[in-house]
Amino acid sequence: MKTLIKDFLCKHNIQLSNETVCIGISTGVDSSVLLHLLMEFQKEVQFNIVLCHVNHGKREQSIIEEQYIIQFSKDNNLNLEVLHLNLEDIKEENFQSAARMKRLQFFNEIMNKYDCDYLFLAHHLNDDMETSFMHIIRGSSLKGYSGIRPITYSKNNKVILRPFLKTLKKDILEYALNNNIKYFEDESNNSYVYTRNRVRHNIIPLLFEENSNFSVQYNQYKETLYNAYLIVNEKRDSFIKQYVCIK
Repeated sequence: MKTLIKDFLCKHNIQLSNETVCIGISTGVDSSVLLHLLMEFQKEVQFNIVLCHVNHGKREQSIIEEQYIIQFSKDNNLNLEVLHLNLEDIKEENFQSAARMKRLQFFNEIMNKYDCDYLFLAHHLNDDMETSFMHIIRGSSLKGYSGIRPITYSKNNKVILRPFLKTLKKDILEYALNNNIKYFEDESNNSYVYTRNRVRHNIIPLLFEENSNFSVQYNQYKETLYNAYLIVNEKRDSFIKQYVCIK
């Protein structure tokens, strides 16, 4: 884990020297470990960090979490931006999807404010598997079935980086424990109201019971689907260019 950030950036030929990067920080274990690793990497490479925290306002503990990250940013001389979601604008049945869109809009605004090209998010391998199975349940495309990409680009060329995408949740938890990293547990992650939580607690564990190396098989599966998606797109574009006349 200690070289994870460095290895990820090297693999994708990304240089952070003298850059400003944004980090989505929830105070959960995943983003807390990501922040810790990036601050460790700062000891090797000079770059600035802007923390982006979204208070969803659905839990009493969110007030404590916000106070903690405010104090943490002050103690470590980090810029912090906080968004308070207006729950009146979000329908309960679509809360997770709508909240995600508002988070991304917020991140983009902060990146523009600080002239920042890179946003780090702490999605990990378990998140990726859950996303794929949610798409299978609901229906999607080849790209959707292949899960989350480690690097994605917005319309204004902002880059979203997910260095944990091949890292299992249990390894993140173990690293946090071994390095005394403080984090908060989100009790809503145990609620069966949300499809993701049902997939997380009921489906994923069964797959690992069938095959303890399921994560390896999953990564092969997702890359096969994503490569098929690229081939189909290439064939489609070639056909349109050759045979379709647009007037």
